Amino acid sequence: VDSSGTTLFEHPFGFAGPRSASSDTVRAEDGSPPVLIADIDEDGRNEVLVSTNAAERANRRLYCFEADGRTRFVHQPTGTRRFGDDEYAEPWLVSRVFLTRGPGGSRRLWVVSTHNLWFPSVLQELDPHGAVRQEYWSNGFIIGVVETSWNGRPVVLVGATNNDFRAASLAVFPADRVTGSAPSARPAYACRNCPAGRPEE
Repeated sequence: VDSSGTTLFEHPFGFAGPRSASSDTVRAEDGSPPVLIADIDEDGRNEVLVSTNAAERANRRLYCFEADGRTRFVHQPTGTRRFGDDEYAEPWLVSRVFLTRGPGGSRRLWVVSTHNLWFPSVLQELDPHGAVRQEYWSNGFIIGVVETSWNGRPVVLVGATNNDFRAASLAVFPADRVTGSAPSARPAYACRNCPAGRPEE
């Protein structure tokens, strides 16, 4: 709706939400709002990002709508990842969305998705049309993404839980080399088929 309450668009998702939830309580426990309105391609028109909190886990995706309600893209990671000797398969559940400013000042869209039952999670940078630009796998849930300057150069900081050490972790990446997976001491928490690379620190 606009500022006067007039409906601008509506979109039926076609699947059930949680049995008992409201816009005031959904995702309140982790501080991640289910709807973000922002100009992600900086063309002067806002897009609407909706992280669906569906009753069926396979429907927990990220939807991006144009200002007039047309669907621009729907995102949900696919495939299987192996940590140690165990395989972790889809569905991957979109859980958090972050908007940051890159080194040149342009807006960047980051999406965190988690395994539907266990510890692996993935951070993906998406372009304004939903294509994956960068991807990093963690052995615990990712809870924060910040872009800043460190030692005079732009970096991406990724905060997460770390199941290998049963602690918190902070991964430091060059701004355009967010890739690979978290290093681990125990084999069960080492990703065997993730993209090559690791955090710089």
